[in-house]
Amino acid sequence: MKKEIKPGVFVEIVEDDIHTQINQEYLAIPNIILRDQSLKAAEKMIMGTVLSLTNNNKEAFHSNRLLGAMLSLSASRVSALISGLVKRQYLFITYHKNQQGHVLKRYLIAHERYDKFNFQQDDQE
Repeated sequence: MKKEIKPGVFVEIVEDDIHTQINQEYLAIPNIILRDQSLKAAEKMIMGTVLSLTNNNKEAFHSNRLLGAMLSLSASRVSALISGLVKRQYLFITYHKNQQGHVLKRYLIAHERYDKFNFQQDDQE
């Protein structure tokens, strides 16, 4: 069961399944994100990373350090960008914790307005 601990940030108690690996070979940024004038370039890259993973039936649970390495940003910069995207409701965060309260994974989830159906509609305009 998910519990919202602050706006856009959720916690869920789960078993330890941290050993999942992801192989991402390229980044696709949908037009709806590229044309969004309120997003900075680095925010568009983060959104593209999350959407590329989730739209390919993968999970976006990378650490700030790993996202930073992928996008040539520092972990602290990634953290600040993600916080801003959560605050503006582009992204939501869900934490999976074990029974002791330790975070096993942090999932980045794009707002539902960025689902596959909207991309197909948007690209056909």
